[in-house]
Amino acid sequence: MTPEEQISRANLMWRVRTDALEFKDAIVRAKVEMSSAETRRLLPGDTCVQRGAMVRVDPGVVRMPIEPDGWVTVHARIIGGPTFLELVPEEQVA
Repeated sequence: MTPEEQISRANLMWRVRTDALEFKDAIVRAKVEMSSAETRRLLPGDTCVQRGAMVRVDPGVVRMPIEPDGWVTVHARIIGGPTFLELVPEEQVA
């Protein structure tokens, strides 16, 4: 279990990384499946609020449900991919 999966719970705030070279946005999809319809994109610096437990989908992508709807990839490190989101420290949440 990755550190992100260990702290996974509803109402945590996450931010799309601004220092990543591997991607330019994070895709929000309608369902947990990577093949589900794209509903929107989050840009670097955008925040989202977790609404439930993270799920690891094959082959090793960690996804989480976000408010008000949709699923986003937190990271794909298990398969050598990027980390898209970082947890916003509670003291920075307004």
